[in-house]
Amino acid sequence: MALLLAGGGACGGLAPADPNDVPEVRITNNGEVSINLVNISPCSSPEWGANLVRGSIRVGESQDYQLSSGCYDLRAGRTTSSSVTTSSQRGILITSGQTYLWSVSF
Repeated sequence: MALLLAGGGACGGLAPADPNDVPEVRITNNGEVSINLVNISPCSSPEWGANLVRGSIRVGESQDYQLSSGCYDLRAGRTTSSSVTTSSQRGILITSGQTYLWSVSF
């Protein structure tokens, strides 16, 4: 199951006309613990928005997130009742037909 985020503002874009050219982000967990936090927001947004992870991304697994072409900030993390650990990438340009690969380790 994939999520389609429609970006707005200067960095956001429209979904491509050809559904086979939908850009996406693939987040792979190469760490030692599960990832239970994923945020993807347009570069123009001051907020991270909702947690998009589906369940969790276990060690060695990946999740794909379909987007419209544009500029995005990415954040992945591990939250527990007592701590939050995150990693982020900002200003990532995603274009039609592209899969942006991000390997995360905690």
